[in-house]
Amino acid sequence: LPLWSTTGWDRSRGGFVERLRADGSADFEAPRRVLVQARQIYSFAKAAQMEWFADGKQIALNGLDHMLAKSRSPDGRGYVHLLNPDGSVADPRRDTYGHGFVLLALATVFAITKDAQVRAEIDTALGFLDSELRSPHGGFVEGVPVSLPRRQNPQMHLFEAMIAASDATHDLVFQNRAGNFFSLFLANLYD
Repeated sequence: LPLWSTTGWDRSRGGFVERLRADGSADFEAPRRVLVQARQIYSFAKAAQMEWFADGKQIALNGLDHMLAKSRSPDGRGYVHLLNPDGSVADPRRDTYGHGFVLLALATVFAITKDAQVRAEIDTALGFLDSELRSPHGGFVEGVPVSLPRRQNPQMHLFEAMIAASDATHDLVFQNRAGNFFSLFLANLYD
């Protein structure tokens, strides 16, 4: 946490760097996956929630502000897959796997802030998933544009995000969504 909150944070352009070099320095020129931004936000918010890292909440909020400002799709629906180091969109694909991590980050930030705007972001992201990414065969497609092969990882991380959202909000809608993912797991993913 101390390393990623300092070396791993881009002080001049904002956001977390994608990776560190072998010598431990930040690779400021590597493109940045939105799912990595979301994972870092989740990690710092969870560390704050667990009282493991005093600056965790503020770092999570800084990361969330950057992600929300830079990662939205140009049409305003969902989050893009990849950013250039300057925060411009490198890959506009809207990946379901990445949205699972965005929702996990949002839920964990909501758990420590109870901020109504964060809750509204959760609902907006779920609206996008339901309207654009739901598969008629159960679960969610890989993203926009739709691609193959279908993978279990996006479903698993959306399941995880629904559990986190249920814990953070105590709203039964998230518990029901988590139950739907568990049913999908039992019916289609577990042999």
